[in-house]
Amino acid sequence: MGRVLAVANMKGGVGKTTVTVNLGAALAERGQRLLLVDMDPQSNLSIGLGIDVVALSQSMYDVLMDPGLSLAAILSPCEGLTVAPAHLNMVAVEVELAARIGKEKVLRKKLAPLRERFDVVLIDCPPSLGLLTINALAAADAVLVPVQGQYYALYGVTQLMRTVHLVREVLNEELGLLGVVVSLLGRTKLE
Repeated sequence: MGRVLAVANMKGGVGKTTVTVNLGAALAERGQRLLLVDMDPQSNLSIGLGIDVVALSQSMYDVLMDPGLSLAAILSPCEGLTVAPAHLNMVAVEVELAARIGKEKVLRKKLAPLRERFDVVLIDCPPSLGLLTINALAAADAVLVPVQGQYYALYGVTQLMRTVHLVREVLNEELGLLGVVVSLLGRTKLE
């Protein structure tokens, strides 16, 4: 069964998408079967892999909103990887799923039939701790946290760890912390 990793931090610009794409590409080069799930309405992972998100007929938005639509129906092969693309309309998920029972586990249920098909699933999370990120954490085996070596980025990690603890208690007791990836250090001065 494939391992599911959520790449998350509530702070934007810390390298979540970059880590997801590069880790995915490196694992694919080693022969691993990779699925990259774009849960960010900004769709940077999808766009960065050459997917025309404006032309998509279906995206992760449709998978999350339509109980009858499988995740497999929207997958796109891309340079040795498989991608579940996002679309800007995913910003509506937070509001549209709000009243649904089990709203926190929609991604987990949609991903379950595909876990045997992939060695690793990487979920690129948005820079928030809303319903999209909660879905990713509820579906994941572990979380990988990209950070920059700056105070505000580290503060975001504290908030994320509180959320991980709550998700463990209520939605996914198996959720672990894979580690922290320092994606950018402050400038250094050589003298």
